[in-house]
Amino acid sequence: MKTAKTTLIACSVITAFLALLYFVYLARIVVVYLLVSLLLAIAIMPLVRFFERKKLGRITSTVLSMLLILIVLGSIIGAIVAPLASEGVQLVHNLPTITRDVLSNPFVSKFIANPQLKAEIAQFSTNASAIVFGSSTKILVITRGFLSFFSSVAIVVVFTFLFIVDAEILWSRFLSFFSLTRRVQIEKTAKKIARAVSGFIAGNLLISGIAGVTTIILLYILKVPYVFALAALVALFDLIPLVGAAIATIAVGFVALIQGPIVALIAVGVLILYQFIEGHLIQPLVYSKSINLSALLIILASIIGAEVAGIGGVILAIPLAAIVSIIAGELHEEFSRN
Repeated sequence: MKTAKTTLIACSVITAFLALLYFVYLARIVVVYLLVSLLLAIAIMPLVRFFERKKLGRITSTVLSMLLILIVLGSIIGAIVAPLASEGVQLVHNLPTITRDVLSNPFVSKFIANPQLKAEIAQFSTNASAIVFGSSTKILVITRGFLSFFSSVAIVVVFTFLFIVDAEILWSRFLSFFSLTRRVQIEKTAKKIARAVSGFIAGNLLISGIAGVTTIILLYILKVPYVFALAALVALFDLIPLVGAAIATIAVGFVALIQGPIVALIAVGVLILYQFIEGHLIQPLVYSKSINLSALLIILASIIGAEVAGIGGVILAIPLAAIVSIIAGELHEEFSRN
């Protein structure tokens, strides 16, 4: 009887856990919003505390911190949005012509000799241009996509604000479930997590900016067109771990073929060299005091993140993996002591 009761309890717990996982999967978009907001709240918290030390209240400090960050980001985006928009539109509009010129290049023809493959590539570029500059229905779809993006940003901003404002209350309620000794250990772990998340977000944005500036200088020297559009593409894709920079490099090399195969090879070679320097010098310097993850763990986390939430999941994967790694390390340390 006792064995049957224990088995029933174990099955109930497992069923409840699986049901919880299934619910999280169904509500994964909301979960992603909450995770992004929580990570941003952790990253912004040091600035909030700086204003609080100036004798400002939590709400005032939060509003000032978020406004300051939005102004800085808005200024950076505003400085490049005009040339980026014009060059991006022009690049997509001229994509069929660019593709035709590239495919007719003798150097490229040696590698792509199949007429059917050339026709398919040309058709793909024409379709890509038509998606953006096609019917009013497609424009409506694009507009709807932009509205969806900005609504997502608004949701994240609101959640981040609420997380910061209620941080002390939420944290106190969470700690109330544990003993005094356990609270000290949890707060120690929380500080490590906060340092890792803040370091990752700030470091990732810094590294992405360096990649964009490097691309601008390189393409300007090589006189490759659509400098700002391609640099923004590199900076954006550099945020995606492992494969993002490689995809952007292929796009840059394709457009650089307009200036000839030598220019394209130089552009791709320099970007590959930069990615090597970024991976072996810049990233270790930036992340050395915040995140310490193996390449295998990064790959696994990125794959799982992509399966669960697409590109957003890939970007979230590394800080979440770092959090799991920190918690696992603390638990291992505690078990070793005992």
